[in-house]
Amino acid sequence: MPKPIEDWKNILLDTSVIIDFLMTPERVVKNDVVKNKVENTHKLFKYFEDSANDNKRTLFISSITLSELRKIGIDTSILEVLVNLFNSSDVVFVDFTKEMAMQIHTHMGLLEKEPHLNKFIKDLTTDLNKSDVYQASGWVSDDLKIVATAKFFKGKIDVVLTGDGKTFVPLAQRFEIPVVNTMELPKDLFDGLDTSRILN
Repeated sequence: MPKPIEDWKNILLDTSVIIDFLMTPERVVKNDVVKNKVENTHKLFKYFEDSANDNKRTLFISSITLSELRKIGIDTSILEVLVNLFNSSDVVFVDFTKEMAMQIHTHMGLLEKEPHLNKFIKDLTTDLNKSDVYQASGWVSDDLKIVATAKFFKGKIDVVLTGDGKTFVPLAQRFEIPVVNTMELPKDLFDGLDTSRILN
């Protein structure tokens, strides 16, 4: 179970969170769901910035995420851009290693005890068109690598942040990783973040 937001010190960022942070709510005004997710992400990082003097945080970004960002066209000086974006926190870029790959292999039994991995992927891509399944499978593969990165740190990561409730959250939960969907950040009565609430 993830700790309250105020206790997060070591945070792994899924690709979706970085993409949401790069967007502005005004750009997605026609889609209330996406707009809410983007607004939540901005509120969270504003809280990180405002409370930086009281709570030093380290943001971990997987090399898999860097690869995914390049696929969507974010390529120019990407490391420098991310460091500048998250200037209120330390930023650590993590290579995907052979040891992390072994985490996937070792813990694959978690996925195979119920449905086989292929069926699991199929279940996660039920809503997609057949033409999208190959791409969706690639997303799941990348998500598995990011989850394995978190698993490799053996409890040193307080939370993995994602904006992807369809594929990333189920995978992280299967691997018993503390994950929080930015769509479900706890709010107070004034629609601000409730940073002291224990998350489910």
